[in-house]
Amino acid sequence: MWRDRRLVFIGVIILAMAFAEGAANDWLPLLMVDGYHVSATAGSLTFLAFASSMTLGRFAGGPLLERFGRVRVVRFGAVTAAAGLLLVIVSPSPLVAGGATVLWGLGASLGFPVTLSAAGDHPHDARHGSAPSPPRATWPSSSARPPWGSSPITSASGSR
Repeated sequence: MWRDRRLVFIGVIILAMAFAEGAANDWLPLLMVDGYHVSATAGSLTFLAFASSMTLGRFAGGPLLERFGRVRVVRFGAVTAAAGLLLVIVSPSPLVAGGATVLWGLGASLGFPVTLSAAGDHPHDARHGSAPSPPRATWPSSSARPPWGSSPITSASGSR
């Protein structure tokens, strides 16, 4: 199963999208308060904007998937999420960073569920009735969210 490059690549995408969601869930309000020096209320409202955009993206994503297909939607979402995340990290303005969380949330909203669904469509595993091993292995590891990896990097680079 690990020799199937398609499944390994899908597992990597699942891991990246889980990190994109999990980083915001765990760290976005703290980033806004400590990094941008906004009030706790503003930090919470920024997270609300992220979570609302994730919700909107998931509810509105069906027609996009039907029209453009999974691959295009996930690619566009990954680029949009990366652009939003980059703006949150490098923007000097808390307003720009707060607005960028909407891009981050919309972009990340369909990545995890759509890619996980694609992994379940693998023809070799469909007959066995189980999820493929690489995606299943990456899902729990995504729970070990970025603090262990990003904290030393951000501390050394001075990034938010």
